[in-house]
Amino acid sequence: KLLAVSGDGDWEKFCAQSKHVGHTKKLSDALESFQKDVEAASKLARKLILQIQKNRGSELAKKFSEELERAFEGVPFEAEADSLYELDQEEFYVRPTNYSLMKGEAVRPFKIVLLDDHKLTIEMPVLVFAEAEATFGLTIPINDVDGRDSLGMGSATIERKTDLEPTFVMEFSGENLSKGEVDELELTMVGWPSSIDFGNIDRDISSDE
Repeated sequence: KLLAVSGDGDWEKFCAQSKHVGHTKKLSDALESFQKDVEAASKLARKLILQIQKNRGSELAKKFSEELERAFEGVPFEAEADSLYELDQEEFYVRPTNYSLMKGEAVRPFKIVLLDDHKLTIEMPVLVFAEAEATFGLTIPINDVDGRDSLGMGSATIERKTDLEPTFVMEFSGENLSKGEVDELELTMVGWPSSIDFGNIDRDISSDE
């Protein structure tokens, strides 16, 4: 909802009839109202975050886990690795296995994006524990009489456990949201590491042969 600050009578009449625009004559009152809204939103956000983190059996935590897995689908991660072979990434996926919304004993820092009667949107980083799997095509450089400069040596699938800290926009909504009752939760990943390092994979390749 918008808040208009004006001493003009026409604005006051317009806002009185509007469902989307409130009115106040003093800027100080507007700032006080805004501060109260931010404090209320932060208090609600912390309550919901702690519920997700500490009560993994709750419906909200289950929704979070489902949304977290969905949010990873289609994210354009890239795999990096060292090898004596030349590597060509063929397939790659990352599956979250656990998460933490805390940093030490405190809730991770977050920003309030939106708050209204039935919706709270925040942005925050999440520590995600994940399993990553990449398939690399393997080639070696050659120089033969047929003019080929490389020779295919098959492919190798490598698995790694990794910790990531992507940033998410979390949107909580519900008819009784102010009481901490969430009907819907949606996660959108808005920031992520550009690549995941698999290290040197020659030992993994040798063990598969």
